[in-house]
Amino acid sequence: MAFHLVYLIPAAGILAYEGIKKLIDNQKKSTLESTQDEDNAAHKEQSLSVNNNVIQKVEEEEENDFAVLESVNKNLAISSVSLGLATFAAFFYSPLQILVYPIIVYQSIPVFKKAYRKIVKERKSTVELPFSIAIVGILLKGYYLIASFSFLLYFIGDKLLSKVQDNTVKKLTTVFTDHPRYVWLKLDDVETEVPFETIKPKDTVVINAGETIAVDGKILEGVALINQHILTGESKPVEKGVGEEVFATTILLAGRIYVEVEKSGDDTVAAQIGHILNQTIDYKMSKELQVVEASNQLVLPHLAICAASAPFVGTDGSLSILWSGLGEDIRFLGPLSLLNFIRIAAQNHLLIRDGRSFEMLNSIDTVVFDKTGTLTLDEPRVAEIHASSSNRKDEILQYAAWAEHRHTHPIARAILKEARIQGMEMSSIEGAHYEVGFGIKGFVENHHICVGSARFMDMERIEISNEIQELVNERHENGHSLVMVAKDRQLIGAIELRTAIRPEVKGVIGQLRQRGLSIYILSGDHAKPTQLLAEELGVDRWYAEVFPEKKSSIIEQLQEAGKSVCFIGDGINDSIAMKKAHVSVSLRGASTVAVDTAEVLLLDGTLIHVPKLFEIAEDLNKNIERGVNITLSASVINIVSVFTLHTSILFAILLDNASLLAGVFNSFLPILKYGGNEDIPGPFLEGNDLEHPPN
Repeated sequence: MAFHLVYLIPAAGILAYEGIKKLIDNQKKSTLESTQDEDNAAHKEQSLSVNNNVIQKVEEEEENDFAVLESVNKNLAISSVSLGLATFAAFFYSPLQILVYPIIVYQSIPVFKKAYRKIVKERKSTVELPFSIAIVGILLKGYYLIASFSFLLYFIGDKLLSKVQDNTVKKLTTVFTDHPRYVWLKLDDVETEVPFETIKPKDTVVINAGETIAVDGKILEGVALINQHILTGESKPVEKGVGEEVFATTILLAGRIYVEVEKSGDDTVAAQIGHILNQTIDYKMSKELQVVEASNQLVLPHLAICAASAPFVGTDGSLSILWSGLGEDIRFLGPLSLLNFIRIAAQNHLLIRDGRSFEMLNSIDTVVFDKTGTLTLDEPRVAEIHASSSNRKDEILQYAAWAEHRHTHPIARAILKEARIQGMEMSSIEGAHYEVGFGIKGFVENHHICVGSARFMDMERIEISNEIQELVNERHENGHSLVMVAKDRQLIGAIELRTAIRPEVKGVIGQLRQRGLSIYILSGDHAKPTQLLAEELGVDRWYAEVFPEKKSSIIEQLQEAGKSVCFIGDGINDSIAMKKAHVSVSLRGASTVAVDTAEVLLLDGTLIHVPKLFEIAEDLNKNIERGVNITLSASVINIVSVFTLHTSILFAILLDNASLLAGVFNSFLPILKYGGNEDIPGPFLEGNDLEHPPN
């Protein structure tokens, strides 16, 4: 009955091949066209030269891809024909089998070559050796139908697996490396459409609403509403104007801007992220390498078991055992799992620069946070307004906001933010005079206003009451600051500013504690404010007055005490500590990807995804272990079934392919769990690797 089902295999194989062939026929090669303006002859000549090189490079890549695809399609076609002939020979006309054997030998050549290279040149016994012997044994036994069937399954499965991996890589990296083929260049007040590859630094490009920004640069003219979600994770579009930076791959939703090019092509932040992802994808998990190495070390014992078992299970049983390559599939399933988890991390705005950090995160027991710029925001917040005598608090805030209306330093932003929250109208003082580092003075509604530090008040000969002076000393000890506000040379009050804790910090630390992690805080600030922050966050381990060079020493002390440390900082003064830690995380955001030394970057510039980082790493480890168990279980089940149920080589082949499909499904389980927005790649597209034996 089983062999009657095989009648369906040739038809399925041929249909699959025809589908691929139709797909190839429908592919159209794109050509690049030059649309240079006659007024820019010199630029046009340069552009055409570069464009020709680009065309040549694109054509070469397309030819290589097409050659690979052709080779895979040829193997699928040959396998389909071979199985068709073998089926016809087995059930209708046996002399046809003489045509099947040469085809099977031809398809076995890649496996034989690799086994020969490993044994003769590298002096290693690898899993290709028992598979090569198994193929020879199958042919000598006359099982040409089974051999043809196994090769068709192999080429279909290999193509499916390779394409899934290739398509997932493209989904992950193309979004960061793709760019428009043409851009608008402003040259001598003339806007000209030119090939993207001709753009160079200092050029001025024009970007209109609805277009993808193709370069990193600064806005020279115009105002824009930009969607930066793909790069920074920001949920809302941001408004940008003259002098502000824009990044490649972000989208201009509204407006029209002229941008001076700073970086283009491979130099952009987005392209660097794409390159980092490509490098990380190539990383091999240590568990995966251990399984592959163990599989290779078991080759000779495997062959010995096959030989010793022959008197008990017969030649067919030995062949079935020979087909049970312990852990062979993990060398394909491991990278597929890692790739999917890197993709999940990227969707959660986590850029993994080094695959080792994924593994190391599972052994982390201590998380060390840098305080300033990491647990706290750069901009303080208005905590309280202290009024002198009968002055009103809203009046004090109003005068301070008017004084700071045109300024953008952190104190000004904090005061203005509080004024907006209270719905105050904005105005500017007249005759403003700003003393850098001290304060500002001028006139509002015929009143002389001074806003600034206690030292600024002394400079202006404005008396500070004992009550306010005591308040200054007390708040300073706690790490807070007071901004004095004077009206007509009389102090009317002070605005207390406190360092703002990131809104997500308490929740993040709570989730990390639930995972059993110890939390430390390092701060360059004084002991009192550091202690207060630690108490507010519920952290009882902290270090104060720690200079940047001393942070690495503390990391070393923790490591010497047997702790596995993850350091999380803003990356500015933390590079040495980051290099010392087992895993380093930076929240400086996407714009610093080129210079940041951390192994993990929080692209959205917040800590909110840190718990997710640990969760993803833990799930990756479990997924790899599950994949190992799936492939090992199939091998063990096959060997046991040979001795107990006397199963055939056909059962071994079907079980091996079933375990491979189960392993692929396991590799994609995280996509289902984390709800990836992208479709899982489908089969039968470009990309293949024939360097491993049939499964």
